[in-house]
Amino acid sequence: MTDRLHWKSFFSEQHPVQFRRWRWRSDHFAHDHDFYELVVVAEGEGDHISVDGTQRIAPGDVIFMVPGVWHEYSGCTRMYGYDCCFSREILYRDLAWLTDDPVLGGLLLRNPGSPAHRRPVIGHLDEQGFDLVRKLLGAFTEAPGPDPRRLQAGEGSRQRLFGALVVVLGCLRAALGGEAGRPVARPSPALQSLTRRALELMTADLTAAWTLDSLASCLEVSPSLLSRAFRTVVGRSPMAHYGRLRMEHAAMLLLRSDLPVAEIAARVGVFDANYFARRFRSEMGLQPTAYRRRFQDAATG
Repeated sequence: MTDRLHWKSFFSEQHPVQFRRWRWRSDHFAHDHDFYELVVVAEGEGDHISVDGTQRIAPGDVIFMVPGVWHEYSGCTRMYGYDCCFSREILYRDLAWLTDDPVLGGLLLRNPGSPAHRRPVIGHLDEQGFDLVRKLLGAFTEAPGPDPRRLQAGEGSRQRLFGALVVVLGCLRAALGGEAGRPVARPSPALQSLTRRALELMTADLTAAWTLDSLASCLEVSPSLLSRAFRTVVGRSPMAHYGRLRMEHAAMLLLRSDLPVAEIAARVGVFDANYFARRFRSEMGLQPTAYRRRFQDAATG
């Protein structure tokens, strides 16, 4: 994946949800994100390129990507649309109840490190959903202010942001819950709930020395049940996913700080520099220093 990427995209922890209007440019090269992205095509058409190959997209198409999934656009004609971006943290903390839905849970908890989950999900909004999303996201992105792409923090803004996000995800669910889009895996609500609770514990402290047994004990379930839940919902084992979360956070620190690699490793609970370098390369495709050199100047916020 990293051989194709031109940049990494991040946004500030102070703005965990963003709505923005975008217009295709010829420099929209291959990139991935550390956040969830939902793209709605409003006008025009073009090619969407991902690990799935090239697909033609047009008004009403909706593209959903979990953190770590790369994509790019090419050959577009007067294409513009809307982005809805949100962080992994608010999903696990503020909007975790969304993952209890059989369709959204299968989408939101997918792991890009699993071969079956490296693809974006593409569906098509019906006329009612398309009209609703355009009006809602248009209202947010065309709001007055120094930066209309973001709704700044303020009284009531958090509720409005989260409410709008829930509506947009509801439209995505409608687009993917029936015949539209690719089939979506639908793990049982019980397995999704167990996986979500485990993820909340994992992300609360990435330095914690979790093992499968200790995590299962904390959740009062058997290790085999926890492992089965993760493999069904996320696509890999709990400890493999915990390692992935650690390396994703390390990647963010490499690109958004000047901290030494050894300190970054310690901040994700790894105190052996050689082991950290091996694990990072295994997950991200490059050694930590090479990853920083390649992507730091091009990282966007």
